[in-house]
Amino acid sequence: MKRSIAALLLVVMCAAFALPEAVAKPRRQRVEKASYVAGGPPGLGVSWQAMQKGVGAVRFDAPHLPYVHIEIRDRMGRAVMGALVQDADGDGEYDSRLEFCTSTERPAPIYPDREVVVFLYQEPCGPPAGFGLSTEGTVVARFLRSGDA
Repeated sequence: MKRSIAALLLVVMCAAFALPEAVAKPRRQRVEKASYVAGGPPGLGVSWQAMQKGVGAVRFDAPHLPYVHIEIRDRMGRAVMGALVQDADGDGEYDSRLEFCTSTERPAPIYPDREVVVFLYQEPCGPPAGFGLSTEGTVVARFLRSGDA
């Protein structure tokens, strides 16, 4: 009986220390992936209908985190020109734009709780120098609590 009480007491004490730590720590990041095929025409985005099918662009529902790091992983290993955009005020027009080659250099500030769209372009992108023709692949979005990654 004493052993059972001691074991129960030990379990309760462990839970009392572990549970608040797990509950109190907010998520520091969230990683999402989206597939794409081909890219848009040089210098232009693609239609919304094409984007819905993953052609030339992908979209992510942004959590309540103020930064995102984007990486484009093309199946052919090519450098791909991308643009990160958001409609901050909900008027249907993109209010912010950040162009990058294959990945953002550091986490980019975004409007929390607003959809994030990444357009893929068929434009020169480097280094390495070369034509940034996207084929198909995955866009990885790492949403972060801070800009320090």
